[in-house]
Amino acid sequence: MTKASNDNERPTRIELETANRNLRASLKRSEDLVSDCRDKLVGAYGLTLPEDASR
Repeated sequence: MTKASNDNERPTRIELETANRNLRASLKRSEDLVSDCRDKLVGAYGLTLPEDASR
C-alpha cells in the first residue's frame, strides 16, 4: 500500500503512477465481473446479444 501524500503536498510521480496502476487493475476486475454477470444472465434467460454488444 502506498503512503498517502499530505493534503498540502502535491503527490509525487511515483504515487500518481501507483494510484493509476491500482485504478486500472480495479477497473479491469470490475469489467471482468460485469462481463461474467452479463454472460450468466444471458445464459440463464436464454437471451442473445446483438453482435456489436458482444465483447
